[in-house]
Amino acid sequence: MAEFLFELLVEDMPVSHQKIAREFLKGKIEGFLQESNFSYDGLEVYSTPRRITLVIKGELVAPPTEELVVGPPVNLAFDEEGNPTPAATGFARRMGVEVEELERVEKGKGEYLALRVRREAPSFQEVFPTFLAQILTKIPFPKTMRWNGHRFSRRVKNLLASYDGGDVEMEAFGLRATRITRGHRIFSPIFVQVSSAEGYFRDLRDAFVVAKNQEREEMISRGLEARAQTYQSPPQEVMEFWRDSVEYPAVFSGSFPEKYMELPSEIITSSLEKEMGLYLLKNDQGPVNKFVGVADNPGSDLSKIIAGNERVARARLEDALYFWKKDREKSLEELRQELENILYNDVVGSYLKKTQRLETLAEKLVSDGVADPILKEAAALCKSDLVTELVGEFPSLQGIAGGLILRHQGKPEELWRAVYDHYRPSGSGDRLPATQEGKLLSLVDKLDHLVVAFATGYRPSGSGDPLGVRRATLGIIRLMVEGKLNVGLSQLIETAMGLLAEEITLSASLEEEIKEFILKRAEQKFSSEGYPYDYVRAVLEAEGLDLSAAYEKLQALEKIRDSEALTALVQAHRRIKNITSGQPPREVNPDKLSSPHEKNLMEIITAVETASRDYLENRDYLSFLDGLLSTVPFINDLFENLMIMDKDPEIRDNRIALLQRAEALFKKFVDFTRLQEP
Repeated sequence: MAEFLFELLVEDMPVSHQKIAREFLKGKIEGFLQESNFSYDGLEVYSTPRRITLVIKGELVAPPTEELVVGPPVNLAFDEEGNPTPAATGFARRMGVEVEELERVEKGKGEYLALRVRREAPSFQEVFPTFLAQILTKIPFPKTMRWNGHRFSRRVKNLLASYDGGDVEMEAFGLRATRITRGHRIFSPIFVQVSSAEGYFRDLRDAFVVAKNQEREEMISRGLEARAQTYQSPPQEVMEFWRDSVEYPAVFSGSFPEKYMELPSEIITSSLEKEMGLYLLKNDQGPVNKFVGVADNPGSDLSKIIAGNERVARARLEDALYFWKKDREKSLEELRQELENILYNDVVGSYLKKTQRLETLAEKLVSDGVADPILKEAAALCKSDLVTELVGEFPSLQGIAGGLILRHQGKPEELWRAVYDHYRPSGSGDRLPATQEGKLLSLVDKLDHLVVAFATGYRPSGSGDPLGVRRATLGIIRLMVEGKLNVGLSQLIETAMGLLAEEITLSASLEEEIKEFILKRAEQKFSSEGYPYDYVRAVLEAEGLDLSAAYEKLQALEKIRDSEALTALVQAHRRIKNITSGQPPREVNPDKLSSPHEKNLMEIITAVETASRDYLENRDYLSFLDGLLSTVPFINDLFENLMIMDKDPEIRDNRIALLQRAEALFKKFVDFTRLQEP
């Protein structure tokens, strides 16, 4: 069994960059191996802050290929007596064989001379190093470092590449690959000669580097069992952060004075977890004045590390306690006026103006009957904590600090919860706001951000998105879909643009560009969840920016995806559209329905139309599809027993009108002709 080992040694690489690199490389390499027909048994990609490692095991051999090379037509390759012509001998000579070795093949309407040529596949060592060097430069890091004409997450220091224990010819980032790496930067900065993957992992561990992510996580779990067994375990995202922040993990625990427990737990958490990478311990009663952390240290004596973290924790919590007391001396209403001094956007002005726009958007939702009047107050106050000392020192408390201050001042829970949560969801893995008011406030905040960015020239392009417009748009989609918000998003965009038009000149195409951007992101999100592309396009065309309804229709289609019902609906709609396409609108004249086939179809359409009103209003889409399906036998019956394009123009027009009535019913769901049959 062959074995390929590769390591990229870098300067300290962020945790988020490591995950991007692991997933990207694994996907691209798997695709390459499969497309190139290289047989392999396993592919592993690991990372630490200082290295990316990949191991490929298997035969790593691609089978030879056979190509059929077609020559001249047989009627031109031989004369009347069956002797080869220059066309035949020339083709044979070019292929390096005798004419007798050529075969005859049918191609199109003729017969041709041909030769089957066996080609040996290139070796793994010939093609894979070049491919790997190319894709390493294409990893989609959000930010990169440049040096000497090269770009990567952080500066690359060394390349290691080995095939079956031997050297590999490979160059990347201005470096040539060797079979040498280095141990832990501080505790064992020695050179390590590598001859195999097994030896690589073993020798690095001796040099205080645990290269496998899962192995480091297991070491952390054992450390937690020893030091914090009686407390709740940290969440998985904390474990992964610790795991990918070190090369040789050592778990330590510490404590801080009880007096700091008067702080809200969110502030303690931000002080310790967000700023210091520690985890506040919790028992069944809640947080306690103890923490755990992970050091990149193989030593057995961690007393200095513990003392240092306790000292820093005390200092940060002391600052937090002071700020918490000071920031409560003013109400958020008073603090709001100071937002005039904080710039939100260099074209449309301050955060105070932003909150005024949010107030107006919230007022529209209230007037539309989808929000409680308290939403307007939440919109006015949601950014006030940006001027607090707490947020100045702990930026991760934005929104949270405002909510905590409102809670401490005895404000209604609907108000403080909305402010507390309004930055959520901050990413694809973040939860939605806990309340309806919080979801709506988050929606108008993100929508204003999107509209302002497009209006002032800060649109995302390529991989660049400095204002996080894509993230805000994904948040809007998740709020609409997962939060099941029944909000007129198009009208809200129009209102947001109207507010900006009072301050700056907007392009005539801006509204459509914003809507198209949201729909494109929704299309990508829905498709990434595994829904067929034609389904996604159909529901978005039907519902537009009513993303919640579009997604629920998508789910309903998925439930009948492999059934005969969907096939019947698609075929029936196509049959109807073949007649109605290009026809002007008509009205059915019941008095002209002389045939029982026409009358039966009209009767079922009328019944389904009546029932569908409740189905659509309650978004009971499966029941609507059942009703729609009940029309199919009558549609088929009409086509099979009557001539739609009758010679009598009145009869013909009335039958077309009947089919238009049926098609309108189908299109209340989607245009089924856009769907591929199962």
